Amino acid sequence: MGFVNGIAKAPFLAEIDLARCDYCGDCMGACNVKGIGLAADARGQPRVERFAAVGAQVCLDCGACIDACARGAIRLVPRPGPK
Repeated sequence: MGFVNGIAKAPFLAEIDLARCDYCGDCMGACNVKGIGLAADARGQPRVERFAAVGAQVCLDCGACIDACARGAIRLVPRPGPK
């Protein structure tokens, strides 16, 4: 029993649709735990080719980022279970 990774988390986490994300930063500003940032694959890319990524170890499934995204690029998906 206990909390996975040290804190209580819901059974879902945010996922970003890369085709819809324009890296505007609204989701990053809305995230209560600073769990969204520039995706590792997008580093060094021109701004128009950048996209955000969610840190699964940090995401608390609060949904604040979903409402902040005007492009509808974020949804909740089931969190992978322990391996």
